[in-house]
Amino acid sequence: MDDPLEQSLEPLTPGSQSSGGRELLPQQMFSSSERVAQQVDEFWIRAHLGTGAMGQVFLVEHMVQGGMYALKLLPEEMVSDEESLARFGREAEALKILGEHPAIVTVYGTGRTKGGSPYYVMDYVEGRTLKEAFKQGMPTDTALDVIDQVADALAFAHSRNMIHRDLKPENVLLNLDGKAQLVDFGLVRLISQGADAARLTQAGQALGTPAYMAPEQTSSEEAGIGPWTDVWGLGVLAYES
Repeated sequence: MDDPLEQSLEPLTPGSQSSGGRELLPQQMFSSSERVAQQVDEFWIRAHLGTGAMGQVFLVEHMVQGGMYALKLLPEEMVSDEESLARFGREAEALKILGEHPAIVTVYGTGRTKGGSPYYVMDYVEGRTLKEAFKQGMPTDTALDVIDQVADALAFAHSRNMIHRDLKPENVLLNLDGKAQLVDFGLVRLISQGADAARLTQAGQALGTPAYMAPEQTSSEEAGIGPWTDVWGLGVLAYES
């Protein structure tokens, strides 16, 4: 499989963008003059949406076609780290494969900035996170419908030999129609990955979010991790709903 970070940005069509994205606070928006100065290849940066362990996410606008997308960027200071670079590449490639599922964000292209930082462009989902929805209160039947959508997305990923490994309310976005979108595959690994997965996990290193980690994730032993690891996280989501 070719390294997605070595590929040029794939063409985006006006009809390919999502109808959704996170609601933005006024202070998160850039002015039009700042927008022109802040750009990545064919995209204007419109807003900073968030920062995670594996990069920053921006709201961007295609300069020619005008569509709105989310762009995830690995910061320049992390590019020299082999492990971070490998994980970022794996996440982009996984989403390009899994994005055909309606409850998983679609990746439309990958590239590198002039400074050498890899990025990928994906759906911009307008709405809120499942964590925010839980705090604001959700009817039980609505919550169960969301859990069912996430379960279907995980089953699809497992059928493609992939495990998410970081299922939590912050990694489930709900668009304005209440449809779920599973995001952040930064810890994704192949079920049959074996030695390669171990290479990306330092000795004694536990990966995931503690409150949602399955017991086997608290150990650096990769052999015990499988689809059941995601099922544990799904069970925690169902309990919190």
